[in-house]
Amino acid sequence: MTTLGSVDIGQVKSEKSTKDAQLFQQPMPGSDSTDAILLDIFGVLRTITIEGVYTSADATRTGVSIPNFIKNLDAIVNGNQSPISYQSVKASTETAWNVLVNSVEWHGDEADVNEVAYTLTLFEGSL
Repeated sequence: MTTLGSVDIGQVKSEKSTKDAQLFQQPMPGSDSTDAILLDIFGVLRTITIEGVYTSADATRTGVSIPNFIKNLDAIVNGNQSPISYQSVKASTETAWNVLVNSVEWHGDEADVNEVAYTLTLFEGSL
């Protein structure tokens, strides 16, 4: 079971982590790129994108149902977030990031009421 804070997010199909130094870049007029000014003044950001599938154990949508799963995901992005823990499924088992959820996207097919696919975009950091 993979969790985001206390929310079970089902099976993670893919995970992408981007660590960006946000370098300040200033090319010099009339010069090649070897003369560009590069400054590391803005700090570093990590963005984690998770794609997964949540499958409900009950076709009658009782218990931990698809609507409840969607409600739990949507409740995380509430305008008043505190950092929560995300344990990476791809990085080492010791890797856990404190994150805020930037976006939640989900979609499901009417033909399969027991399953919903989702994409989460997380930013590492603290308040």
